[in-house]
Amino acid sequence: MSRSIKHSAASISNKEFNIEFKGYSCIEVDRMLDEVIEDYQSFYEIIDAHQQSLSSYKAQIAKYKSYIL
Repeated sequence: MSRSIKHSAASISNKEFNIEFKGYSCIEVDRMLDEVIEDYQSFYEIIDAHQQSLSSYKAQIAKYKSYIL
């Protein structure tokens, strides 16, 4: 199952929408987008931390395998 990320914090921040009659409140949309951007930034930090942990665990596994073999 291959998934790709369609948006980054920057692409969300830079997205511009057309203004139409009886559209959504620009202020509410901007606030929501700001929250989504913050979430994306948090996700990047969490993913990075998990990748670092995974690398460390892989190194430990390789070390312990060398003891067995």
